[in-house]
Amino acid sequence: MSDQDTKQRAKRYKTYPSAADYFQCGPRAVERWVREGWVAGYRDTTGTIFVDLDEIEAAFAAGKMRDPRKRYGSKARIVPLPRIPEPAAEDAK
Repeated sequence: MSDQDTKQRAKRYKTYPSAADYFQCGPRAVERWVREGWVAGYRDTTGTIFVDLDEIEAAFAAGKMRDPRKRYGSKARIVPLPRIPEPAAEDAK
């Protein structure tokens, strides 16, 4: 196995806040993904919990959860609000 193969398979472990920054969401969302079993959490000897960014990307690709970087779901229907004309200002006398 070459060094390049090893680099491609290296895990990208991040803490909840770092993963949240990467996926543009809050740390509580990352915590919820682990708590609900969508992705695994990895605890080190200090007690800090990490997540694998590649595992989260795979969960998004498999459709297990919605990617927070996409603002709306695939079936969202966004309709512009009607413009309400402002009342004409009366001349001050």
